[in-house]
Amino acid sequence: MDIAVGPDTGPSKATSETYYNSDDGFKYYSIINSADYSGMGIWDEMVEHTDPLNNKVYQRGNKRSIRDATILRDQKMIKLIRDNMADKKIKVLELGSGRGGLSRFIAANLLADQKLELFVAANIADEENNYNR
Repeated sequence: MDIAVGPDTGPSKATSETYYNSDDGFKYYSIINSADYSGMGIWDEMVEHTDPLNNKVYQRGNKRSIRDATILRDQKMIKLIRDNMADKKIKVLELGSGRGGLSRFIAANLLADQKLELFVAANIADEENNYNR
């Protein structure tokens, strides 16, 4: 599936596509959480950690795994949608859906509620779009 939005960003676009389509990119996200890892989650507390390779300090979530933080994010998102969508079926467009973990979660819940008319999810990488399908 080829979906183009906005101007071609040149080398950075090609680099992103190459990485996300690679086995290494897929394995990395599978190892740190699951194949559905989206890179976003909710943590109760942020703490400072120092990167041992470059000694830079960064913020990191504490007291919750990436998987649990992602699940909490998904639950909060479906609640937000349910609380604000009124009594009608909705159409959803998600750009940058990664491997579609959030997309499938939202779609499954809206289908169960009989509230989903259409859901379209797309990412920059064909490999991730194929996984999402």
